[in-house]
Amino acid sequence: MIMRLALIIVTAGLLSGASAFASDKPATLIASTAAAIKESTLTATQAQQLLNLTDDLPNKARFNQRKYFKILPTPFESTGHYQYKDNQFLWQTLTPIKSAFVIEQGTAFIVDATGNKVEQPQAQYFVQLLQAMITGDFNRLGQAFSFSASAQADCVDMSPLDHNIEQLFSAVTLCGQQRITQVSLFEATGNRTEIDFDYASDQ
Repeated sequence: MIMRLALIIVTAGLLSGASAFASDKPATLIASTAAAIKESTLTATQAQQLLNLTDDLPNKARFNQRKYFKILPTPFESTGHYQYKDNQFLWQTLTPIKSAFVIEQGTAFIVDATGNKVEQPQAQYFVQLLQAMITGDFNRLGQAFSFSASAQADCVDMSPLDHNIEQLFSAVTLCGQQRITQVSLFEATGNRTEIDFDYASDQ
């Protein structure tokens, strides 16, 4: 069941929601915070400060997703867009196969290219965490992950605290400034998924 959920979630992508953190923090505060906490454990507030997240996150974006398998020389790529509106989240994959992942009234569904809709109730816990990743909701993520400053600029590394999550992801890295622009999921199997978000092209 765990591995089936991993396939559902990684294929479908991430959720959007609401995350708030002030965007008017002085540059000196951001610089001093980054210097003081580099290569150390971060609190949720410090992680948000490091990425300088804003409180007016867009409710839609295009994405480019690359799935790297250990047994394949090149990644499997997919593209599409997501949108969050009126308590409904749509993650629409357009290429190479049209499909959708939908959250309606707190219930998760997979919709295939023919329009068939199948409920996925067991995925809800992981969906909520992935929603927090895409929006940089470190307060929610702190219930399941510990945070540290990444060796990459403008990135926060996350290590799972929950055994069930650890079976799916050995680590997660969130990158961006003012908004999350890349999510990297490192699976326990050695595979990984990288998802880049393009907000400008979907306005």
